Amino acid sequence: MTAGLAAKEGLMHFYGGDDFTLLYLDCRNNRKNDWWWGYHNIKRSGETYKDCLTPTEKRVLSTIEWVVQKYDINRNRIYLSGVSMGGSGSLGTGLCRGDIFASMNVMVPAGVEHMFHRMKNTPHPEPAPVVNFSSHIDGWAKGQEDFLAYMDENKYLTIYAWGPFGHTADARKSESVVIEFPWLDIVKNEAYPVFAGATTDQKYPGFMKKEAADQKGQINGYFRWRNIKDAPKRFEMELRLVTQKELKKPVDTPESSLTCVTLRRLQHFKVDQTKQYKWCMVRGENILQTGQVCPDDLGLITIEKIKIEDRPAVLMIEPD
Repeated sequence: MTAGLAAKEGLMHFYGGDDFTLLYLDCRNNRKNDWWWGYHNIKRSGETYKDCLTPTEKRVLSTIEWVVQKYDINRNRIYLSGVSMGGSGSLGTGLCRGDIFASMNVMVPAGVEHMFHRMKNTPHPEPAPVVNFSSHIDGWAKGQEDFLAYMDENKYLTIYAWGPFGHTADARKSESVVIEFPWLDIVKNEAYPVFAGATTDQKYPGFMKKEAADQKGQINGYFRWRNIKDAPKRFEMELRLVTQKELKKPVDTPESSLTCVTLRRLQHFKVDQTKQYKWCMVRGENILQTGQVCPDDLGLITIEKIKIEDRPAVLMIEPD
C-alpha cells in the first residue's frame, strides 16, 4: 500500500508504504487547546480529566482508529513514537493503551506528569514495552527517576538509554545497543519478558547529577527474545543477549547477565494464582537452571536470577 494524506488545517499527516504506515498528528494550528497533547487541559482541570480523556487524546486515538479501518492496518503492529513534547505525549497517551500499541519509542520526553496522571488514575491494560532515550542534564528530564522506579515497581518493560547530550533528538550520542533495539519487531499478540535488576545495567545518575557515576548508560538494552510456544499448559521463550556481530556499531557486548524475568501479554498460557509452576532454562539437551515459582497477586510469573547468555537458551514453564 502506498498512500499520502494531509487533513484540513494541517492537523494530520499520513504516509504509507508497502510495509509501513506513518501517521503524524500536528497540534501547532491549535496551540491554545491541544498544545502538549492534552496535558495543559489536565493541568488546568485535573479532576475533570482524571478518568476522562481530553479532547486532544480523543482526537489522537480516534484518528488512529480511522486510519486502521480505512487502510486495513494490522492492529498487532501499531507503534507510537515522539520527540520532546511528542515524547511526553506518547508516554501519556500511549503507555495506558497497551490494547492499541505494540511498543513505543520516545526521545527526550518533556516531562512525565501526563503519563503519571493517566497511569495512576484510570484502569488500563498491560502497557506496551517502552524504549526511552533521555538525558539527565536535560531540564525536561526531571522526573525520569520516578518513571524508572514506577516501571520497575509495576513490572513494566522499559529499555532505557541516557547520556550527557541535553535536550536533543540526536540519539547517536546515547547507547547504540538501545538505538538498535528492534522495537518494531514487537507485536501486540505475543508475550514479552520484563527484565529487572540486570547485572549488565548501568545506574541512572539522577537529574542534573553531573558528578555521579555512569554519565552514559543503558538499562535492558542487551536483551533479545523470541516466542516459541504459548499454549494453555506450557510456555516456551528463547532468551539471549545481543552479540557484537548483530550491531552496526562496535559495542563491548557482555557474555552473560543475571536478571529477573516477568512474563507479560501471555496469549494462551493460563496462570492460576493457586498453583505452583516449575521452570527451567535449557540449551539443547542441557538443563542450565531449574526451579519453582508461584504467581503474584496480579497473576504474573516472575523468575528471579535467571542467567541469560549471548548463546540462546529456552525458558520453559508449566504447572508443577
